[in-house]
Amino acid sequence: MFKFKILFNKKNIIVCISLFIIISIPFIRSFFTSDLYLPKPKGHVRIDLPKHEYQEFKRNYPYSFEYSKHAIIKNVKSDDKDKYYINIEYPDFNATIYITHKFFNGNKKLLKSLWLEANKIISQHEMKATEIKESIIINDNKVKFVFVEIYGEHIASQCQFYTTDNKKNFLMGVLYFNSIPDQNYLQPMIDFIKKDMKHFIKTFKWKSFKNYI
Repeated sequence: MFKFKILFNKKNIIVCISLFIIISIPFIRSFFTSDLYLPKPKGHVRIDLPKHEYQEFKRNYPYSFEYSKHAIIKNVKSDDKDKYYINIEYPDFNATIYITHKFFNGNKKLLKSLWLEANKIISQHEMKATEIKESIIINDNKVKFVFVEIYGEHIASQCQFYTTDNKKNFLMGVLYFNSIPDQNYLQPMIDFIKKDMKHFIKTFKWKSFKNYI
C-alpha cells in the first residue's frame, strides 16, 4: 500500500505529465512544420513540334496536292470501283487524315447525296461541339473547298474539308486521332495538322479526268 501511494501521489503525477510534455514537443513541432506530401495533378508529356515541310503527291491519281514530310501516305482498298482513297498518316501524332474520293460522272443526284453524307458526318459532332465553323476557301487553281473546324471537349474529329469539280469528282478529308480525345493534350497537334490541311487545300488541283475511269 505504501508503494501505491508513492507512485500515484499528486506530486509524482505532475512530474510525469511534465516529462511527457517535454519529450513530446519535438515530435509535435516536427509534425506541424514538415512539408505534407500532396499528390501533383496529372500532366501531359511535352510535345516538340517539327517545322512545317512539304512534298508533292505525284501518284497517277485524278488529283494532286502537297503534304507534310512528317506524314506518310497509304493506299486504301475500297469495296467500290473508286480506287483513289488514301490515308495521310502522322505516326508521331497517332493521327490520320482520311481522304475519300468518289466519281459521280455528272450524276447530280449522286453528287447531292455525297454532299448530304459529308454534312451528316459533320452533324454527328453537334451534340458535343461548342462551335462548328465553316468557311469557303478558293485556291489559286480555282478549286473551291468547304473547310470545317469543330471545337469542344472530347470531339472525335476536329477538322474536315470537302470539294467537287461539279463534273465527275468529289473529295472529302476528315482528321481523326487514334486515341481518346483530350483537347488540352491534342491541341498543339490539332493546330499543326490543321495548318497542313490548309496547305493541302492551297496546293490541291484536279487532273484531266479523261485518263481515269
